Amino acid sequence: MITLRKITLENRRAMFKLEVSEDQRHFVASNLSSVASCYVLVTNGGHPFPFVIYAG
Repeated sequence: MITLRKITLENRRAMFKLEVSEDQRHFVASNLSSVASCYVLVTNGGHPFPFVIYAG
């Protein structure tokens, strides 16, 4: 089953360690970059909703 979960202090390190294969890296940003973008949005009045995708 696939679920979406909030990023927490408990799961953030595992999420930051995840990577896509080398030939897919140009399609998506790193998880760290994505979370940093969310932080920038929040500090500028935005309302991002970052989640971690869990499979199984």
